[in-house]
Parts: sequence; C-alpha cells; structure tokens
Amino acid sequence: CGGRRSRGDQGADVEAGGAKAHKQLKDMEVKPGSAGGAESPEVRGCCAFGIPLALSALLIIILDVGEAMFALDQLSAVGWQRAYVGGLLLKWGIVGLLVYLGEGIVRWSCCVTLILPVELWVRAHRMARDILVSTLILVGLAPLVCLNVINSCLCPGLSLHHLLIYRNANYAKKRELDAREFIATSA
Repeated sequence: CGGRRSRGDQGADVEAGGAKAHKQLKDMEVKPGSAGGAESPEVRGCCAFGIPLALSALLIIILDVGEAMFALDQLSAVGWQRAYVGGLLLKWGIVGLLVYLGEGIVRWSCCVTLILPVELWVRAHRMARDILVSTLILVGLAPLVCLNVINSCLCPGLSLHHLLIYRNANYAKKRELDAREFIATSA
C-alpha cells in the first residue's frame, strides 16, 4: 500500500513525501485573548484602561453625537435641513466603515500595545449599537406588555392576544367533537 494506512486507523499516516500527518483530530482549548494571542486585557468587565465597557459605550454615543452636531451645525444654521440629514447619514456610514476597518486591524495586528485603544473603540461602538437596538426593542414592546397586563387584570377570561391572532378569544378552551356530536349538531 506504499506505507499508507486507512482512514479508520488511528495511527500516524505517512504522506507521499514521508512527512507524518496528525494522528487524529483533537479539540484544543482556546483561551480568550486579544490580537496576537496575548491574554485578554479585560478583567471583570473592565478594559485595560480600567473603564467599564458599558460606560465606554455610553461615552462613545455622547461623543459621536456631539461631534456630528458640532460639525454639521453650520448646515442647520443656514437652513439646509436636507443637507444636515444627509451629513448625519454620511457620518453614520463613515463610522460604520471605520468600525469595520478597526475590527480588521485588531484581528490582524501584531503589536498589541498599540492596538488596545483601537480595540476599546471598536468594542465600545459594538456595545453602543447593541444598547441602542435593545433600547429600541424595549421601547417598542413595553406598551404592548403594559396593555397585556391591563387586559389580564380587567378581563381575566378574555385574551386580547388570542382575539387579535386567532379571531377567537377562547382559542385555548376549544374542545374536540366526536363524530356523533358533529352529526347531531349539524342535523
């Protein structure tokens, strides 16, 4: 067989060039770390600079909005509202592109000490996005939850949810009819 073993064999395979391949596939434990394989600078929710990531995310939101308002204030003062909205959209797109490029830099960089501020900036932007999306979902669903609680308190037997979805308030209380009852009710 030329020195090769079958796939089912757990022994070392010998390639055509004589080099040994791995005996078998093994899972390796991967420890969390940042770029370059170094240990993670985060300890208990704080970054390497000692600032909690959630606080950094809120600070990033404030700084980004403040910078956009300051930079585009002249457009608003002149009365160019459409240009102002266009400028906000352009800034939002550019920040999204920079965050994407920052992720690539953090992923492929070899100098960990210079990358820590970029990594903090990228993570803070991602967490800020997550906070904003979660807030939007919470604000959208909170009135419906309150309405459901009020409905449960005022009308315990009537479910507004079932009424809207199934067009029947007593959807869960339906019973099955056997053939005799069906024939008796239809006649």
